[in-house]
Amino acid sequence: MLLNSTGQVIARLPISYPITISRDRRKFMTLEIDGFNIEPVLRVYNEHGELLHKIADEITYTDFTAEGAPLWGSTSVCHILNGTDTLTYDAPSDKDIDYAYGNLSTGLFTAVLAERSEYLYNPVRNLVGVNVSGISNGYSDYLPGTPVGIHTGKGFAIMLRHTQAAAGQPKDPADTLTRYSLREKGAQQNFIVPEGVKNFQFNQATGDLMVYTQDNRLLVLDSQLKIKKGLLITSNDLYGMATGGQTFFYARDRYLTIFANDTSRLNVFDRASVWSMLYAPGSPVKPITDKKRFRELGLHFK
Repeated sequence: MLLNSTGQVIARLPISYPITISRDRRKFMTLEIDGFNIEPVLRVYNEHGELLHKIADEITYTDFTAEGAPLWGSTSVCHILNGTDTLTYDAPSDKDIDYAYGNLSTGLFTAVLAERSEYLYNPVRNLVGVNVSGISNGYSDYLPGTPVGIHTGKGFAIMLRHTQAAAGQPKDPADTLTRYSLREKGAQQNFIVPEGVKNFQFNQATGDLMVYTQDNRLLVLDSQLKIKKGLLITSNDLYGMATGGQTFFYARDRYLTIFANDTSRLNVFDRASVWSMLYAPGSPVKPITDKKRFRELGLHFK
């Protein structure tokens, strides 16, 4: 059901899969199996529930470009509806398209590529890189690794590569994050995580990247892969960043701690900066001088 701002039903729409909403929240699309048709049907509606487009095709993923143009495709091909024209991108002969992103304003299209490992009952798709294409100028590039953040508006991508040695060779657990331009070939910045990356979150609004490492470090990196914040949490803590990127948090037991994601550098792993912050004027940390309080805390100094 589609409701208006007062909660009244303005449309009842059939769907078979979760809907996709455009960035400006003025359009949405549904995907459903229509009758006895083998191919699913993609329908695009405006905010009033009025049908804008109906597309029957082989479809495994759907999205909107940054401007709200419908994007859809399968493992072998991807389409973008640009006005009355349909832009088409074919997958390489040896790889599948897992997902895709497009931006008509900046003229950038990126396809996340995967290789399929065939198992008897459970085929596995491994992400191996990203193909970058210029919509109008013929530019193309290939970025190796797993995409952790793609920003077609600002024109960059961050890729993760597991740098373990080959089987039988000495193991190196380090992971490397690499920032690439989507307009110029070649890596721009690298950030090495010696202990390995356990999880990550990319923020589209700011271009910041939150990285959770194998040894429980929580790092916030800016779009240039410079450390903005660094904290030590436990494996049971929850963490995340606000949609707009202004704040981030972690939750432990009954306590929620929120930090401003500003330009000030808070990195507990940088001892020099921490000590200067603690002893600077206005520091929230006050030295304990009362001997009774020492005893209450179980602190014993000679």
